[in-house]
Amino acid sequence: MSRQEDMKNFFHKTLEDQTLIPSVRHIIETGYNDLIQDKDYNKVLLETKLKLSELATQNNLGGSGLKFLSEITRLEPSSSVSSMWNFLIKK
Repeated sequence: MSRQEDMKNFFHKTLEDQTLIPSVRHIIETGYNDLIQDKDYNKVLLETKLKLSELATQNNLGGSGLKFLSEITRLEPSSSVSSMWNFLIKK
């Protein structure tokens, strides 16, 4: 199974969690729908992380949302904001 398929499954499994805060559920559903529509994988993850991070700074993420954000960051660190611009760095 590909990384993208694994991530789709992870999003889907997370959406089954009944303890998700509605605003967090909406963000994850949006990301899941974008992944199903085969939108740019890294862009979807980046947008999802940014939206969830904004909620985290306001203490509106909840336990399940925080676990989800931590896990997608662990699974796909290359989709972080700083990594998106690594191609600009001369090696």
